[in-house]
This record gives sequence, structure tokens and C-alpha cells, in this order.
Amino acid sequence: MIANVITQLMAAATIGANIQITGTDSGVRQLRAFASAQPPMVAVWCEDMGWFSGKRPPYLRIAIWEDGRVIFAKDPNKWDQKLRQGRIPSDRVAALKKQITAAGVFELTGTAYLVPDAHIYCMLVNFGGKQSLLEWDEVESPNYGINIDPTPKHLKFKSAWKTVNRLALAVRPGESHPFPHPFNRVPQSWKKQAIKTSD
Repeated sequence: MIANVITQLMAAATIGANIQITGTDSGVRQLRAFASAQPPMVAVWCEDMGWFSGKRPPYLRIAIWEDGRVIFAKDPNKWDQKLRQGRIPSDRVAALKKQITAAGVFELTGTAYLVPDAHIYCMLVNFGGKQSLLEWDEVESPNYGINIDPTPKHLKFKSAWKTVNRLALAVRPGESHPFPHPFNRVPQSWKKQAIKTSD
């Protein structure tokens, strides 16, 4: 089984195809569902729910690939495993790239604003030879985290995050169907070391 998985992973990376893996183990099914030769061009997910949440992340909000594939949460306001899938046309993908670039996400000097033992939400933006991984908890309360004496850099980060999140959710396909696999593991290809920023 392990040798078969490794062989197919190498083949997929070579030809740029989706990985097709057989097996009954949930980890293998998740690899088949989310692993590919390229990570999504945009993705938002929950990496950690904090010390006292009692929930078991990760959870996916949305992932969009450059070929138009989209996997997204049935309810983007909830972190759970109820996912749907669909496709968007190439012109919408191209327009989304331009809008996200205009939001300034690739120009941010700080990309991670976290609070100990709190939620960790991740946002991947990956296209045009550039990749950025942002980390935040989306908490807007005064005197908390990034909201304590915010600087222009903090405000730019929050603006870029909110804009990319809004743009990604806005292109969810009208026609979709249930996605049968849980998002129970974040592929390593989605991850890049964020700049740990506290100022």
C-alpha cells in the first residue's frame, strides 16, 4: 500500500495530474481528494481551534485551483466537514487573480498575527510564481491581538485578508454537489513558512 501511494504521488508530480489512490484508509482517501501536483491558487482553512475548543481541525473554508476546481464549505461561517465541490470558468479564474493581486496580498511585510492558545486560520495565495501564507484568527475585538494599537501595516494585512476571503467566496459555483471526503489533513504543498510578526 505505501509503495503504491509513493509511486502514484511521484507520477502525479511528473505529469501534473490529480493523484488517484486506491484504499480504504481515511488518510489515503484524503490524499486522493486534496493532494495534487500543484497546491490551490487560493485556499482558506482552520489549522487550530485553540486550547479549549474541543474540536479537531483542520477545517476547510474554500480552495480554488487554477483549472477551475473549487471545494468549499457548505456554510462558510461554520468550521465543519460539510463540503461541496464544483467548477468555475477560466475567465472567472483570470479575473480573480487580478482582483487578488490588486488587494496587495503579495506586498505584505508581515503575514502572521496570532495570539497564544487562540485559533489559527490560514490563507494561501499561490499563483504567478508567487506564494504567500497568511495566519490570523479573524478576531476583531478591541485590545486583542492585531487590534491593539494597530499600525498601517496591521490595517493593510486585515484589509488584504478580508478582501481575498470575500473574493474567493464570491466565486463559489452556483451548481455544486457534496464533496465526499473530509479535510482531515493539510497537504504539505499548501504550507510555506509564514513571517512570524508581532509588531
